[in-house]
Amino acid sequence: MEISPNEGHHFRFNAMFDRCSHPAAGREGGLPGLPGNVSLSDGTQLRSKGTQEVPSGQRLVLDMPGGGGHGRPEERDPALVARDVANGYISVDEARDVYKHPVATTPAE
Repeated sequence: MEISPNEGHHFRFNAMFDRCSHPAAGREGGLPGLPGNVSLSDGTQLRSKGTQEVPSGQRLVLDMPGGGGHGRPEERDPALVARDVANGYISVDEARDVYKHPVATTPAE
């Protein structure tokens, strides 16, 4: 998510974001979720807590954290992994490297 001030203005906000330093844990062999991130559009890292400023010409960039997985990835049904690739939820490389399932390199029709 990106939020910007009106042209020529800045804004201050009170950050109260969780799961930036400690992403959600997986369960029953599932992998942890991805951490969240708070930054400016130029790449400057901001704190996940406390009052901060977004200067004129910049955008606040919020990368939302992901939830932890449930169950061992390599035990996921190969048909469901292929469906996730076809829908763009995961890449072919992720299907191979994380889920240990070979899938077609082109999405199914």
